[in-house]
Amino acid sequence: MTAAQDPHADRALQMQRTFHVPRPPGVKGSGVFVLQASAAKIEHVAMVSGDEGLRGLSETLGQLNLGLAVPKDSHALLLRSGVLFCSTETTCEFVLTPPESANLK
Repeated sequence: MTAAQDPHADRALQMQRTFHVPRPPGVKGSGVFVLQASAAKIEHVAMVSGDEGLRGLSETLGQLNLGLAVPKDSHALLLRSGVLFCSTETTCEFVLTPPESANLK
């Protein structure tokens, strides 16, 4: 059975792109963030759109280990975008957008 035939493949890929961060009290909403990552760490986080209350989570997102396969001696900077969802749960979900779905205009 190939990944295309496996009904659970999409869910498994979604889970690989999902990260949980603590939700500060009273924070709810969603927002789009762009992360600039080097081989060593996330260098910069920018909120592109969304609920202003989430802007304070930029530093927390900057501490995530995205597990990017970048050679340690590389000077490349990778751009990744994702959506942060915060509801009434104790954690927020940050889901990376697949690179092929990026809307570059």
